[in-house]
Amino acid sequence: MSIPRFIFGKRNLWNNPLKIKGTLPYQTLRSYAKKSKESPSFSMTVPEVTKYLRALSVSVPFEGSYVLSVGLRTRRGLPPVRGKVLFPHPFLETPKVCVLAVGDAQREALEHGATYAGGENVVQKILAEEIEFSKCLAHPNASHLLPKVAKTLGPKHLLPAAKRGTIVEEVGPAVEAAMKMTDYREANGVINMPVGKLDYDEKLLQDNIEALLNSIRNHISQLPTKVKVTIKKTHLFASNTISLPLPYK
Repeated sequence: MSIPRFIFGKRNLWNNPLKIKGTLPYQTLRSYAKKSKESPSFSMTVPEVTKYLRALSVSVPFEGSYVLSVGLRTRRGLPPVRGKVLFPHPFLETPKVCVLAVGDAQREALEHGATYAGGENVVQKILAEEIEFSKCLAHPNASHLLPKVAKTLGPKHLLPAAKRGTIVEEVGPAVEAAMKMTDYREANGVINMPVGKLDYDEKLLQDNIEALLNSIRNHISQLPTKVKVTIKKTHLFASNTISLPLPYK
């Protein structure tokens, strides 16, 4: 079976109809796009979406992922929505955690699975970009080291801060939680977050989708702002495919 060339092109593929035969209904994706534009309430179920996305991802190995796109009804100037989610069916690699701490806190961090832990020695490695990690925590006894790494970790959204819960007294439980939880962050009113591998069945995928949406709903309900932030729409897409609408709001 030859692969249509447009699958590897731009994400917006509505003008390139793909007719899918076999186990899927003989219908073009253009008709779905037309329905979606004519009726904003139009959506598809998770099993329907996964059938089409798997057909579009026939050339992608099973290491590929489904990505949930959550559009938020928000306003410019508000702080971005960010939080953590514990997926009931984990699929991502265990993140590397760096902890800025000294003494007993340093030993506790390493015992609970931190990849890197230390004080001035770790700071020097961070500044020299000798180590890589995806999450960073700090103990109060090393908070005086944070200004030294602010310019390096700040643009990467890795700088520990008390309001984000990344400067902690109990380092051990925080490291374990960081290794299990997955961070998400809004960018321009949209949260894009992988929710499962392409070989996940509909039940596993749906459980992860609902876990992420519940986390987002819980977070935005606690925002200290007079402007109400709500979920506007949700779409699901996979590697090098279009996005299809889901009924979750």
